[in-house]
Amino acid sequence: MAYIKVNLPYDEEAYKSGNGEGVWVEVESDIKRLSDQNATTEQAVGHGTLANDSVYYKRLKCGDVLRFEMRGLNRAVVPLGFLNDKGRITEQELDGLKQQVLKKPFKRLTHGE
Repeated sequence: MAYIKVNLPYDEEAYKSGNGEGVWVEVESDIKRLSDQNATTEQAVGHGTLANDSVYYKRLKCGDVLRFEMRGLNRAVVPLGFLNDKGRITEQELDGLKQQVLKKPFKRLTHGE
């Protein structure tokens, strides 16, 4: 067994860009090899066991099985469809987390700002 970092996108924009909450996933050696080789897949072919609780998704806990897409040089990403029923936090909660990390007030920018 090995570990890779996988992103949990918050929304469609994050999914498309490959951004999101980074979590550790325990995977079999063949999936780790694909990750190390920067493989790209068009479907969620990777699978593994979440090694920590999610912050973005309240019902996604350590020990849960994830499916994810390999994104080449970028981190693997979990498809949004898989995350739909996992209890995503609100935008206000997300902004609060960002504020805690930045240690200052966080202002959400709108398109064009």
